[in-house]
Amino acid sequence: MKRDRHFKVRMNEEEMEDLNLKVEKSKMSREEFVRLCIKNMTVKEPPSLDYYRLINEFNRIGTNLNQLTKLAHVSTKLPDHQLENILNELSLLVQKVDKEIRG
Repeated sequence: MKRDRHFKVRMNEEEMEDLNLKVEKSKMSREEFVRLCIKNMTVKEPPSLDYYRLINEFNRIGTNLNQLTKLAHVSTKLPDHQLENILNELSLLVQKVDKEIRG
């Protein structure tokens, strides 16, 4: 759709700073941000790089846990159900932390 209409908005310093901060966090253009606001949609900022680093770390931990579980099945005297319970508890903890981070 062709966008051939425009409008001008006057803001004070504080309003402009607030708008610029929200636009920056959203990683959108100011125009796109305003259009989404007009459509009454919730504009969310994308997760930080730390979030993605944490997810990658959880994935590495999960891989290591699976490798340890396989090794434990071969070389330990713990019953299988105990190993399975430990793995399930760790998995629940990872899910809990992920839920807290995502909000």
